[in-house]
Amino acid sequence: MVPPQVQADSVRARGSNGASVRPLNFTVRRHAGDCTVHEKINWISVAVASIATFLVGGPWYSAALFGKRWTEAMGQGVTKPGHPAKVFGLAYIFSFIAASMLATLMSPSATLADGLRLGALVGASFVAASFGINYQFANRPWSALFIDGGYSIVQFSLMGTVLGAWPK
Repeated sequence: MVPPQVQADSVRARGSNGASVRPLNFTVRRHAGDCTVHEKINWISVAVASIATFLVGGPWYSAALFGKRWTEAMGQGVTKPGHPAKVFGLAYIFSFIAASMLATLMSPSATLADGLRLGALVGASFVAASFGINYQFANRPWSALFIDGGYSIVQFSLMGTVLGAWPK
């Protein structure tokens, strides 16, 4: 069954001072053959792109790169690690959600370069900037922001690269 066509008339809104604001016009149409954004996603590419969390995060937070500096910056001493199945399982699920949403932002004809560019922009403007806001209120040092923000930019860049380079 094809959903009925829905069309809304122009909606006039009034601001807090009573003045008229620009009308909101929208039309939603569904026809046979239309599909949602999620129906166009290549879920195998999303599953593979989700692995970027581990390919980047493992070395990034190791003692060889930023692990020791990150632990000091976050004010953590030696902590008891969580159960590996829980930690890695949940990390993969969150990574899958992030890669899925990145895929929805990407054009179906995206290339490797397009994916890299979009991933870097999302990592910097959405994720790292969000960390920046939170870290300022938590009074975290800039070094923690640079480590976590840098990780997000590299992580999303790799995710975008995988999604953009995936055969169409």
